[in-house]
Amino acid sequence: MPKTSKKTKELEEKLAAASKALDEMRAKEQETAKLLQAAQEREAEQNRQLEVARAQTAEAQAMAQAATIAASTAATQAVPELIDRPHGNFSLAAILQEHHILTDEQSAIHQFLNGYMGMLEEKKCFSYQDPKQVAAVRAAVSHEYPVLKKFRDQWPVTRMLQDRLRNRRIELQKLGVLEKPHRNYKTTPEQRSQQAKHANAISLQNRRMRSAQTNEVRRQEQEERDAGHCGVGETAV
Repeated sequence: MPKTSKKTKELEEKLAAASKALDEMRAKEQETAKLLQAAQEREAEQNRQLEVARAQTAEAQAMAQAATIAASTAATQAVPELIDRPHGNFSLAAILQEHHILTDEQSAIHQFLNGYMGMLEEKKCFSYQDPKQVAAVRAAVSHEYPVLKKFRDQWPVTRMLQDRLRNRRIELQKLGVLEKPHRNYKTTPEQRSQQAKHANAISLQNRRMRSAQTNEVRRQEQEERDAGHCGVGETAV
């Protein structure tokens, strides 16, 4: 009996140890299962967040593209077609009136322009003005009256400057301060001086050629007369 009890006790201890080990193994399996489940849940959450991020990115790109198209369309619609300067003779006042720049505003523009005429040389026509100064005057007037920007290169300002300078030159000519324009007024005095020298040189050359031709003819005539005299003398002998 004692031996049997001892063996039974040992067997019970082994069974208890095996049962404990089995319980520990099951506990570890459960813990592993929980960890695996947690990992799967984290992976699923990350995938869900990734999908949400992708959807948000696609939505943002679509919105940005739509905004770009809308802005481009709005800009195209907002920029009006510039008004070109008409050809031939025309009334500046009538054209400005036609484009809703009324008489009072036209007068204000002319009055404002008076303050900038000192930047230009009144004795020179528009074509000979400093382009930088002309551009500065045009920019100042257009800045003060933005309505002029709807005209290409703000040509009404250019037309006003041309008229002002032409009228001022006429006044100076009447006062004797400025000589009347030469018939070839588009050339400078230096160019006209060179042209005059060239014309004088050609005229002198032509006179010399005519003089040489005349002298040659006279010489030939004289030789013919001398030859005739010699012939008569020989016959007489």
